[in-house]
Amino acid sequence: MSEPRSLPPRPDLRHLRDEAKRRRRAGEFPSLALAQVAIAREYGFRSWPRLKFHLSALTLDASARAAALIASVTSADLRRARALLSADPALARHDLACACATGEAEEVSRRLAARPTAVSEPTGPNGWQPILYACFSRLPRGDAERAPGIREVVRRLLAAGADPNAWFIHDGEWLQVALYGAAGIAGDPELTQMLLEAGADPTDDRDGYHGNEVLYHACEFADPTCARLVIEAGSRQDLVDYNLGRALNFPNPEMIEMFCTHGARADAGHLHQAVWRRRPARTVAGLLDAGAPIDAPDQHGRTPLRIAVRWGEDAVAQLLSDRGADTSTVTEEDRAIGRYLSGAGGEPPAGV
Repeated sequence: MSEPRSLPPRPDLRHLRDEAKRRRRAGEFPSLALAQVAIAREYGFRSWPRLKFHLSALTLDASARAAALIASVTSADLRRARALLSADPALARHDLACACATGEAEEVSRRLAARPTAVSEPTGPNGWQPILYACFSRLPRGDAERAPGIREVVRRLLAAGADPNAWFIHDGEWLQVALYGAAGIAGDPELTQMLLEAGADPTDDRDGYHGNEVLYHACEFADPTCARLVIEAGSRQDLVDYNLGRALNFPNPEMIEMFCTHGARADAGHLHQAVWRRRPARTVAGLLDAGAPIDAPDQHGRTPLRIAVRWGEDAVAQLLSDRGADTSTVTEEDRAIGRYLSGAGGEPPAGV
């Protein structure tokens, strides 16, 4: 593959558009869009929009680029963040907020040495304490090279006296604490453990705001470690019970089992949710072990066993039967529907 072309010192998007039009008219490309893509790739960009963004970023002053970087990193627009950093690598060290958000630990230490009180002072375009820029950065999930730097930044900030319970209010309503960033945004066990060991409150309640962001969003990850750490640190019982239901929204048996073995109190709603969502027998067994009543009917009078039979979920139905579910509630219609849905044969019952 040939080396990318170098952009001129003062690149002009209009000139590049004109080049694409000329090459299209010359028959080099069948369409203008293909000509634009080809030109973008000649300059080392994967697409025309990325080239356009790169050129527009060059027209911003340093403060505007820094604000754009923070907005990108904290909103999961990592393509834009990478483009900004590629165009201006020094942007990562523009100020304390940028250094925290991009994992520039040495720059953070340098700035704190010059002004120790900055560790807890609002800064940057969002007016957050520095630790929040690190904890709400999406880079630990999206950039393996910068993830260790983010962790080191948080480690140094905490050592310098940063508040592990730092927070802000999003959209004037939603409480967002540093632990939510670590466990529910980054999904990073090491960051989560650091904050908890430093005294972060796992319940994320502050000044009249009763939050549920930390555990609620930690349930969204395949790895249950962050959620487990939050529960073990003392999350409120009502939050643990509620978020068992949240975990059941996802096909992640390991997460659900973690809740069931760490004090979640399963109820009839949890069991019905699991059966309706066709979760595996191991999940249903865990809910029963965690206290879910086996024969409680739903609003239509159907027990979990009836629902499992109707879905053709033989393994779950067998488990419920073995655990003592009342088999007399199951109707012939339930069995017929189950055979049809599972592909075991038979005509669909009337109305199905």
